Amino acid sequence: MSDYIKLFKKIGKTAKTTLEDLPDGAQITGKNPIGQKSIKADIALEKLVADFLREKTGGTLITEEAGKIDLGKGEDVFVLDPLDGSSNYSRGVPYYGLIIARSAGFTYNDITHAYVINLASGTEYFADEEGAFSGGKPLVPSPVTSLKDSVIEIDTFKNPRIYDTLRPLLKSVKDIRRIGASGVALAHVASGAHQIYLNPHNPISVVHAPGIYVAEKAGALFTDCRGNFINPKLDISVKIEFMVAANKEIQRQALSLMGVKTESEVA
Repeated sequence: MSDYIKLFKKIGKTAKTTLEDLPDGAQITGKNPIGQKSIKADIALEKLVADFLREKTGGTLITEEAGKIDLGKGEDVFVLDPLDGSSNYSRGVPYYGLIIARSAGFTYNDITHAYVINLASGTEYFADEEGAFSGGKPLVPSPVTSLKDSVIEIDTFKNPRIYDTLRPLLKSVKDIRRIGASGVALAHVASGAHQIYLNPHNPISVVHAPGIYVAEKAGALFTDCRGNFINPKLDISVKIEFMVAANKEIQRQALSLMGVKTESEVA
């Protein structure tokens, strides 16, 4: 296990304890750079992570609450959502997490290590250049290739275009999830529990890159919602629409029902 993953695991365990002991964690404190409400727990966990990284590595932290934090001398770039699923946390729904990645530069393809922890359950997922793991075992995406046997995770919002685009797909799958913590939910594609995650017409912050990286290193496919490979910039201003699919065949079927012609259909 690399030093970065060891550091992330230490951060995760400390964050879980901090959150459990934090009074009034759901108290609203303002808005973050992407226009969402910040709560006391967001700020507390962001400070905790920044303090750890400042002491151990230095570099730059791209984070949902402050936007960008200079950690001092160092070349590392870190991407963080300190409380993915803060609305769940605020409502007492036990599904929220901390997600963080280390990158050698300022694009997604520069990421080398990522870590996801469900702060409610303590379940951890991590990935590096050797693969993706949880509980000491490799993560393996689902081999299911039939939509009728698939469970998909969608990140929705009050945008009618989402349902216009997804209606044929939603009618074809076994079941649908909307868990409310995208970075953590992506780990379920990595583990094989779900077959697809997607968010058409509802771009979300690039701070969810740690969850994407864990899924991709497990073997899942990361593209935009038209099947194109993408390499987003790691900057708080960047939002992305994307799909993470367990395998090529399930991706092809989903894209087809979304009106996207794949290479085989064009041929």
